[in-house]
Formats: sequence, structure tokens, C-alpha cells
Amino acid sequence: MKNFSTTLKFTIYGSLFGLCFPLLGMWIIAIDQDLGFIETQFAGNSLLLIIDTAPLVLGFFAHLIGKRQENLENSLKLQFKEDNENLTSELPSSRKIIWQSLIVFLLLSSASFSLWMYLGKIKDINLDKTLTKLSEVQFDSSVQSLENLMLAMDRLTARYSHGLSNSQRTWELDTKSYLDDYKVFQAIEWANASAIVKSISPLKGNEKAMNLDLNFEEHRKDALSLSLEKRVGVFSSPIRLVQGGKGILSFHPTYDEDKHTGFIVGVYVLESLFEKYLKPNFEYSVHIGNEIVYESEGFLKKSISHFNTFQVRNLSFEINFHPSTVLVRENKDIFETTYIFIILFLISGALTFLYYSLQLKKEKLYLSREKLQETTIENDRISRMIQSLFDNAQGVIYRCDPNDNWTMRFINHQVEALSGYPVKDFIEDKVRSYASIIHPEDTEHVDRTVQEGVEAKSVFEIDYRVICKDGTTRSVHERGVPLFDDKGNCYALDGFIVDITQRKHLEEQLENEKIKSLQNAKLATLGEMAAGIAHEINNPLSIISNSIELLIKKGQAVDSENKFIKKIVKSVERMSKIVRGLKKFSRKTDEVMRAENSLQELITESIDLTIVKSNQKEVPIHLDPFEDVTVYCDDIQTEQVLINLINNAIDACWENEDKWVKIKVEESAQNLIKLVVIDAGKGINEENINQIFDPFFTTKTQSLGTGLGLSISKNIANEQGGDLTYEVREGNTAFIFTIPKAS
Repeated sequence: MKNFSTTLKFTIYGSLFGLCFPLLGMWIIAIDQDLGFIETQFAGNSLLLIIDTAPLVLGFFAHLIGKRQENLENSLKLQFKEDNENLTSELPSSRKIIWQSLIVFLLLSSASFSLWMYLGKIKDINLDKTLTKLSEVQFDSSVQSLENLMLAMDRLTARYSHGLSNSQRTWELDTKSYLDDYKVFQAIEWANASAIVKSISPLKGNEKAMNLDLNFEEHRKDALSLSLEKRVGVFSSPIRLVQGGKGILSFHPTYDEDKHTGFIVGVYVLESLFEKYLKPNFEYSVHIGNEIVYESEGFLKKSISHFNTFQVRNLSFEINFHPSTVLVRENKDIFETTYIFIILFLISGALTFLYYSLQLKKEKLYLSREKLQETTIENDRISRMIQSLFDNAQGVIYRCDPNDNWTMRFINHQVEALSGYPVKDFIEDKVRSYASIIHPEDTEHVDRTVQEGVEAKSVFEIDYRVICKDGTTRSVHERGVPLFDDKGNCYALDGFIVDITQRKHLEEQLENEKIKSLQNAKLATLGEMAAGIAHEINNPLSIISNSIELLIKKGQAVDSENKFIKKIVKSVERMSKIVRGLKKFSRKTDEVMRAENSLQELITESIDLTIVKSNQKEVPIHLDPFEDVTVYCDDIQTEQVLINLINNAIDACWENEDKWVKIKVEESAQNLIKLVVIDAGKGINEENINQIFDPFFTTKTQSLGTGLGLSISKNIANEQGGDLTYEVREGNTAFIFTIPKAS
């Protein structure tokens, strides 16, 4: 009952307010002088009915909405009685909402009325703009039509350069086609070279022009002369046609090569011509020169007009455009303005209803507040979880632009752990770009690698260094992928960056350990050789000493002296060779010095350095004869590989009853030489074959090996452009060491 009373009041107030509009509308409508009383009365009554009905309709909606408001309030009170006692106090009352809706309705109606008044003022402006726009289109169309007409007549003229002899039937068909297509001709005539009309199409209605001398009148004569002078079609000035009415002629001279054979003449009645080419949206007056040659029916000079001038061939035209009565009514008709007002009025009512509905939406928002809070909490939880995943990832996750700065659009907090700079510094290059922390020596390499990935539209991987905030340098590994739009343009890069500084340090340590192991292996070999060297040096020294004593005591002849002297020299040379080999082998090999070397010398020196161990273990070393060849390698590292292979072969078979080591030299493809070291062993167990070249893998006891020999030897072979492989030959163990030949 309460809501019904409020709705009734709203309806009464709205109706009273609506009564003010018809009186004002009638006064405004009466201003328009172009319409009669009946039209004004009808428009006013229509407006009155609309304005009086709208508040009633709005009141009905208000009643329904008020009832809904009451139900919602009761629902709210029951639902939130215990937990949300203050919720309903926040909701606006039905009375307040209805009055707010009424105020909105009044404001929007006032705005609609003001807009209606404004539209009345700009009607003439719009009419003038419409006239200008349409007249320009009409003007362009008229010029083009007249130009096309003259071009068509020129084409017809070209077909009859020899006159009409033997082609009368063709002439009749062509002219009939022109008359049907263009519908602007009074007639198409053919005159001979003396300008006497000899043929007319159609003849009916144009009989007076047959055999007419076209030179009989000044304007015709001038146009004939001008066409002969220019040798193209021209217009005559406006004339009185012999058929009756005002018109113009177009003269098109025909020639047989340079001989003038006659004229084709287009006859146009001006009224028919312009009614054909000018549209009924306007009233026209057409001037040729200072003469008015055409005025449309009902033409009156008005304040709104537009004119254009143009020239077709030799004739100048001026067309004055005035809006037709139809065009004026289309732009100034009171019903159009009334319709606009009705639409705006209905929009006002609709917006009022929308406003009221928005209030109800607000109430629904209160009801769903808890659900919204729960959803917000859940979204925040998911957002924090995703952010945590990014921040706790063991590396930098990013998205950047593919530009020179690698401008970051997103980057996780791991970049701070990597570089020492906060995330916000890199986002959109606010403080620094990511490119600025890449080591200058690596910048070109990074740019080139990423560009290759973008061009190939594939994943790219790259190692480089970054300079941290504290000035230290870290090594990183980056894996990224370019992203492309529908047009194939790269718009972003996504990627993952991992700190590999520790791994790089371990690799460097391993390389250092490799070098140290080489040196230690040499030193170990030298230790094994120490006893033998002492023995080898001691014996020659004894010979030298004894020989010298004999020379001194016995005073032998010169021949005998020469014999002892030769022994002394030979022993000294042997000592020098051993000492030189020892010094050469003990040199540190942390740099690869590749050069041309004699393979015979490399093998011989390697055997000399293992002969002591061979003799101690009683394992003979056999070298199959071969023709010496020059190889391109590091002599020290090559000897190290051979020594390691020979020592391994001795260790593998020295406990066998049948024990020996054999070295063969074989030719290989691709400009390589094979050095094959074979021992009396029966091969390596199958379960160990795949591990024999792994670092620290060994089947020897701890006192005999470290497990680095074969791994280091294979690396040396690969670095020198060769390889080290294993195979079984005739049931025996064989290692094949390939070395490049010298070019």
C-alpha cells in the first residue's frame, strides 16, 4: 500500500509536469512558417499525447519497481538479520529512489528539449551543407555527361570520314543506337562540306532542317568555322532551332585524310538536355554566357543557393543550384523534428528506467558482497601462488621486446639475485635496460644469436656474461623463443635465464685438472724411467772412463785410439739423446702447438720413453716397418697419447704367458693416418666398453691408474682433428689413434 501511494504521487506529479510541454511545443511549432495550421495542430496534438502518456507509463514502471524494492528489503532483513544487521540501513528507501528517478527524468527531458531547440537553429545550416555536397556531385556528373556526349559524337564522326556513300543503312543503325542510348538528341544530322543538311535521324519532326544551309545564321556559321579550325567537335552558342524551341548544336567535321568531307551535327533542345542530366533534388537556372538558357519548373530565387561554372569544349556553362521544395521539406519538415523529440523523450524515459534499474543492481551487489569477497580472496590466493612460482623458480623468467635494449615487459625477482638490481629497474627500461648489464665483449654474440633464432622462428640458446651491481661478472645460460603475430612479425621474446657461473668454474677446474694430470702422468713416467736412466747413463760413463784409462796406460796405436774414441763418441751421443728426450717430455703442455712432424720420429721417441717399462715388464714392443710420412699435430701431446696407449698395453698383458705390444701405421680416408696399438690382451669386457673413455673410469688397481688416461687421450685426439677408438683385432685389444696428414 505504501509503494502504491508513492507511485500514485509520482504519476500525478509527472502528468502535471507533462502538461507544460504541449503548450510550449505548440508555440515552437507555430514558428515554422513553411507549414499550414492543420499540420501544426496535428503535430501539437501528437506531442501532447506523447508527453502526457510518458509519465503514466513511467509511473507504472515505478509501481512495479517499488513493489520489487519492498520484496528485496524484506528478503534482506530476513537473510542478514543476525550477521548483517546494518546492511539494510545502507540501502536507499523506495521514496528516495523514486524522487531521484524523477529528478533524473526531468533533467534528461530538459536536455532533450534544449537539443530540440538547437536542432531547429541548425536546420538551415544542415540544408546549406546538404545543398553544397549534393550540388558538387550533380556538377561533376553534369560535366562528365556532357564530356562523354561530345566524345561519343567524335567517335561517330571518325566512322564516317568518307561521308555517307554506300553506308546509308549503317548510318541509320548507328544514329538510332545513339538516340536510344543517350536520349538527349532532338536529331543527329549529316551535312556535306558546304554545310547543307543531307540526312537527318530521325526525320520525323525534323523535316524543316532537311537541305538547310547551316551558314544562314551567325552563331551556326561561327561554330562551323571553329570546328574546321580545331578539327574537333564544338558547340554553337544558344540558338532558336528551326524545329522550334531554344537549343544548341554540336558540329563534328569529317575528313578523308586531309580533305574535308562534311559534318555530323548533334541537335539538342536545352530543356530536354538539362532535364536529362540534372537531378530533381534541385531547382536550377543555367547560364551560357550572360544568357539564361534554362530554368527548372517552379524556380524561385532563394537565400540558400550554390553555383558552379565549367567549360565543355568551347562553351562555358554556369549552373545555379537551389534546394527543391522536396529537399527543403526533407530537411525542415516539422515531423522530422517531432520524431527526433519523441526519440529523445523516449530515451529520457529509458535512461530514467535504467537509472532505477541500476539502483536495484546496487542492492544485488550488497546481496553478493560476501561471495565477491570470497572470489576476491581466492583470486588473490591464486595470484600470489603464480607469483610465488615465478619468484621461486631457479632462474630468471622474462618477456621482452625484440629491440636493441631487450626492453622488459615482465621479469621475475630472480633477476635481483642474479644481477643485484631490483626488478623495477628493468621494467620498460625505467632505470636501466637488460642489454646494459650484458658484458660488452658478448653483446654482438648475443644479438647475432637471438637474431638468428628470430629469423629461423625457432628456439635459441646462448651462454654469455653479465656484469652485476657489485662489479663482479657472472656467466648465464639463456633459452628463449620468439613470438609472432598473425602477420609474421616478431612482437616479443619469452625466455629463461640460469646462472651457470659455478658450472663454468667447475669446467675450468676440470680443464686445469686435465693439464695437471697430463703433467703428473709425465712425471710418473719420468719416475719409472729414473732407474733406467741412471743405468743407461752409468754404463756409457763407465765405457768412457775405461777407454780413456786404456788409452793413457797402454799407449795404443792410432787405429786403436780411433776405435776407443768412436766408442766414446757413440756413448756420449746416446747420453745426449736420452737427456734431450727427457727434457722435451718434461715440458708443460698447456698450449697446443700444432706443426709438421715426422711420424717415424714421434713413434721412435715414444718407444724410447717406454722402453724402460717394457724391459722391466719383459713385454717386447714391435714396430711394423712403414714408409715415413709427415703429420700435422702437437708433437708433445701426440707422444703423450702414444706413451699412454703403450703403457696401457704393457699393463694389460705383462702377466700373460704370451705378452707383446705391436704398433702399426695404416692409411685412412679423409687425409688421416692410423696409428694402431695392439697388445696380447683378449679385449675389454662388453659391460665396460661404453665407459672406457669416461673420466676417472678404470679397471686398474688404484696404484696403477687414475682413470683419466684414455679420457684425456681422446680429447687430445679430437682437438687435433683426429680420433681415438677401440676395437678387437684377431681376438686382441687394439686402440686406433688417427692423426691428420700435413697438407
